[in-house]
Amino acid sequence: MSDDPPAWAHERAEVTPYDPQWPVLAGAQREHLAELLAPWLVGGVEHVGSTAVPGLAAKPVIDLAASVSDPDAVVERVGERLAADGWCHVPPELDARPWRRFFVKPDSTGRRREAHLHLIRAGHPRWAEQIRFRDALRGDDRLAQRYAELKHRLARECGGDREAYTKGKEEFVESVLGEQGDSGGSHERAAGGVRLIRDAELTAAVDYAYAAVADLAGAADRPVRAVWTAGACPLDTDGRTVAPGDVAAQARQVMGNLRQALGSAGASLDDVAKTTVYVASSDPTDLVRAWEVVREHMGDHDAPGTLLGVAVLGYPDQLVEVEAVAVVAGAAAG
Repeated sequence: MSDDPPAWAHERAEVTPYDPQWPVLAGAQREHLAELLAPWLVGGVEHVGSTAVPGLAAKPVIDLAASVSDPDAVVERVGERLAADGWCHVPPELDARPWRRFFVKPDSTGRRREAHLHLIRAGHPRWAEQIRFRDALRGDDRLAQRYAELKHRLARECGGDREAYTKGKEEFVESVLGEQGDSGGSHERAAGGVRLIRDAELTAAVDYAYAAVADLAGAADRPVRAVWTAGACPLDTDGRTVAPGDVAAQARQVMGNLRQALGSAGASLDDVAKTTVYVASSDPTDLVRAWEVVREHMGDHDAPGTLLGVAVLGYPDQLVEVEAVAVVAGAAAG
């Protein structure tokens, strides 16, 4: 970006009626971005924001969110390819939202935005929040109508100031997310001080929690959070086993799902104290393939782990499963 801000930076926020072409356009972009971002992609590329809600009036800008292992690495490694596809990188110091790296795709005139790309580090709560808010609007027509009325009012009152327009929606968004949390969204409190964690980004086709959390007293008034995960499985968001027959590919999906489950519990791979890796094979080569993927995702955090070859795992065509125990020092109880 040059010193002079581009024309699209000052584009007025205008809310238009729903266009059924929005999901079509988003689908094409998602497919291309998933291929481009594949080496870093953890939770996929999702169509989020108002254009992802059928029937909802919205600014005619497609919002796409990608859950990636390292947003800065994506900017460095594929920024030029994104630029060649028409994406303009907004420097973090201008974007002022440290939880993402942000790209804008303007139209051919350079005056209007066509799409936004939000690169979000895997496990960051913003990823799950965007999806939860989208799904809440999809599932409640009256809620969506209230949101549309708010957006129309804000567009009239402060459409010329996009930051004020966005800020004006914050209270509504927070109230929706808060109501979801109270009614069993991401966290569900169980007896004995243990909370069972479910995540809107992982498949809902399982009948168990993805993790359990216990907030414990720590030294010097620093609380400690212990996290136990269910075995992370190679399932996509529709509950299907990915890459049948491919141990390494399944291990990558498993580690992405494990990272997401840990993030929902307020932890990360760097907090893991122990892993157990299960591989449905008697071939040591298959066990090594799975272990190498796990170690790659763990990076320099060389937590102890156990590698086991087993006869069978629970889902059709499943070859890999990983469970973890994590400890987070200084975690806020919640």
